[in-house]
Amino acid sequence: MKVRILTATRIDGVDYKANDVAELSSEEIAAAKDQGVADDNEAAVAYAESLAHGEEPA
Repeated sequence: MKVRILTATRIDGVDYKANDVAELSSEEIAAAKDQGVADDNEAAVAYAESLAHGEEPA
C-alpha cells in the first residue's frame, strides 16, 4: 500500500523526506502511523503524488 510520508524518517533502511510516497507493507504502515510519520489516507497519497509530478495542489 502507498502512504504519504509526513516528516523525514527512515523505514526499513530507506530514507524518506516529507511528501514522499512510499510503498510499504501493512506492518510498516501501522508502525509509521503509530509514530506519526505516515498517512495512508487516499487523498493524502494523491496530494503527495501530485507534488511529485509537479502539479498544482488542489
